[in-house]
Amino acid sequence: MPPSPRAFPWRTFFRWSVAFAILFFVARVLFINWNELSALNLSIRVDYLLYSAAVLGLHFLASATLWHRLTVLNHASIPLPDAISAWAYSILGKYVPGKIFLVIARAGHYSRHGIPSASIAVCCFLELLLQLLAATAIFAATLPLLRGDSISGLGMTGFAATATVLLVLSNPRILERISNAILQVLKKEPIAITVKHKHLLTLFLAYILNCLLLGAAFLLLVRSVYPVDLDRFLYLTSSFLLASWIGIFSLITPGGLGVREGVLFVALQAIMPAPLAAGVTLLARLWATSGELAFAGLARLMLRAKVQGNVESS
Repeated sequence: MPPSPRAFPWRTFFRWSVAFAILFFVARVLFINWNELSALNLSIRVDYLLYSAAVLGLHFLASATLWHRLTVLNHASIPLPDAISAWAYSILGKYVPGKIFLVIARAGHYSRHGIPSASIAVCCFLELLLQLLAATAIFAATLPLLRGDSISGLGMTGFAATATVLLVLSNPRILERISNAILQVLKKEPIAITVKHKHLLTLFLAYILNCLLLGAAFLLLVRSVYPVDLDRFLYLTSSFLLASWIGIFSLITPGGLGVREGVLFVALQAIMPAPLAAGVTLLARLWATSGELAFAGLARLMLRAKVQGNVESS
């Protein structure tokens, strides 16, 4: 019997169509208002661009190191260079719709070291949860600033109040119950969180600092094309985090492509002209993706050099 023809992948087609439709809208705003953008007499500050790339690289390195620390606390660790490589490869998996490849990539890497896939799945879940809690704490400080106002005491009060609530929720037993309740609704297997409260608390605070590091990188990127005031730091950080997280949870587009740009474009219009906001939005996508590819490539080279060194020494 001849093989039956494969059905047209309508779901994949729809996902990419939505992504490119939003990107087209942002690019259209940039094109229509090109004369207005040209009138701003902008010039690219190469120094700020390089600084932003360096800080972004530090953010990636910190993220990989925090991931390794998480696996150590869950008794599922491998050598740090291997852990950094596994993390670096896996972040490219978010561009596959569904984001499951991110977990599969790490689990496959760790399985070669005898680490069960279930342990890595739990660590991936905790990493995602800690990142989300950290971003929520920072976003709370920006709620009073949604109109693009500068940082205020009210914003810091919101940050402190939300951070306090999240610190309470970071108790492993409370976190485990809430997580398993959500997983039960999703018809997923329950998890067991074995990390001690003090360690989870430390990780939570570390992820907040790492989110702020990402915000600093984005601020430097924006300042490379537009002289935004430093007191916009928290607003820009929160805007980028919000756009990134909406992109991550967007199941209809690969890597949040288009969705993230749409959210970021709307947020940036509060503090800069629309055509410039469109330009920065597209630049941010190129900047972030290039950084992820570069970090993954560098991690691969480091791992290959390590393997070659082990072969030569033996």
